[in-house]
Amino acid sequence: MKSAAAGALALTLVTAAGTASAEMYTGNWTNTSFGSNGPVWIQTEVLPGDLFEITVDLGGFVFGSIDPPPFTLSGTINPDGSWNVSESGSAVFGDISASLSASGDVIVESGNLPSPGGDFLDAAYASGTFDGTNISLQYTLLLTGGSLPGNGGVEFTDYYLGTLEASLTPVPLPAGIALLVGPLAALGSMRRLRYR
Repeated sequence: MKSAAAGALALTLVTAAGTASAEMYTGNWTNTSFGSNGPVWIQTEVLPGDLFEITVDLGGFVFGSIDPPPFTLSGTINPDGSWNVSESGSAVFGDISASLSASGDVIVESGNLPSPGGDFLDAAYASGTFDGTNISLQYTLLLTGGSLPGNGGVEFTDYYLGTLEASLTPVPLPAGIALLVGPLAALGSMRRLRYR
């Protein structure tokens, strides 16, 4: 069950050695066209072999669904810390791709959306930055048959606009996990998802 704290965005990094480095980002997504908003939770797990999984859980009214189920993207972290992933057939986002550049630029695109979102949306686009402390995204929801802002589109007729803003908030590890971190860290090199 999700936390009752509005606007939580959680990012948990787990090292390949099995130790946890918890980081929490708090914020909201906001549809600036209508003023609707909701919380976001993101959990990231770094696995052996530079593999990772990102699980995203959006709360509120998203693409015509109330509190849709979370979805997971997985991929490989490049040596410079960048990554690029894609997934087909997400229950909420359809065909989705996401990338993070070595300099912290984020791009997310979603198309072929299933119902109910696909009944009125052609695609969703988001771009912005992640600097390790702050996440700042601006998104555009393209309505069926609509045009994007740079192509003569009109807000409310062709598209809706929104943002996602979140900032780092320290979160202590549970006592049992914290006791394991020191001994496990001594067993091998620590790995961490790099953002620059």
